[in-house]
Amino acid sequence: MFTKILLRTVLLALMIPLTSSVMYAKEVTLEPIIEGKGIAGLKIGDTEENVISVISRGLLKLYKVERGLDLDDKFISFGDMGEDGGLVIDVLLSKGKVAAILLISEPVKGKHLYKGKTTKGFSFGDTFQKVEQLYGKPFKDKGIYMYKKEGIAFGTVGPTEKKEPNSIIIMSPGSDFNIDAIFQ
Repeated sequence: MFTKILLRTVLLALMIPLTSSVMYAKEVTLEPIIEGKGIAGLKIGDTEENVISVISRGLLKLYKVERGLDLDDKFISFGDMGEDGGLVIDVLLSKGKVAAILLISEPVKGKHLYKGKTTKGFSFGDTFQKVEQLYGKPFKDKGIYMYKKEGIAFGTVGPTEKKEPNSIIIMSPGSDFNIDAIFQ
């Protein structure tokens, strides 16, 4: 199901007509990636108001807000993705609080626009091999490299022959994070 939601998000992002954006003129440097805590200025436990505040002050556009299968869940998607690449950030709110954050970074002209690094040193453009060097042996779930203890996961959206992650999921450390249950 996680792959399904990622694919749906990317397809939606590609269908949205792009307006001129500063994002394509220069690289975007956003907040660092903090395992189990946050990414792109968003934090686990943030309220919906905080998420909307982060969206409204940045270069990214709101794509959609929808209810989850559980009425206490809400899914917010925003970003700037075109045929040449870009960023998409998906936020899952459960009971009004951020439960998980997914950031997808597709390179534009060979360079990732998101320049934040994890506290252990991973940045977009690094390989899965580097992920394992930095974080150790992962628990793999549907091609996603899960590190539940740290509260981070790495994956690939798009062609499976890619050797580098282009998506990161932030969740509470040690949580019972279930890809199928959260991203349906």
